[in-house]
Amino acid sequence: MKKIYTILALCLAWAATANAQNFPVLLIGSDPSATALGATPVGRGATAFAADNNAAAMSLSSNRFDVAAGYQMWQPGTADGMILGFGTYYRIDDKMAIGVGGKYLKDRETYITSAVGAVTGSFVPSDMTVNAGFSYSFVEG
Repeated sequence: MKKIYTILALCLAWAATANAQNFPVLLIGSDPSATALGATPVGRGATAFAADNNAAAMSLSSNRFDVAAGYQMWQPGTADGMILGFGTYYRIDDKMAIGVGGKYLKDRETYITSAVGAVTGSFVPSDMTVNAGFSYSFVEG
């Protein structure tokens, strides 16, 4: 039985790492203050961006409602990207909370080249995500 659990755990770990970089925008936080702290929002209490980065904190918050929007410059010296983020949560009662959030990431202009290196066009890549979260507190604290 232990072999089956070990094999299952290894398969799940492989699947998670094999697909981890398909959407790199998911690795970038939408909360400017959490990004400034090294993308470590789990140690903080609930913020308006909790649905994106720490949904469990929503039902434990002392605030009933929070909403925020943020703007970040992403890698200003190299990529010149921009991130617009929004988030909100609402505590339904003492144990349940719901939240929504999202972000829009815009990179710098990228040039399209032919096989011989001639520039044939350009485009501006961008990504957008929307997320939702639900939190239920089973025990106090």
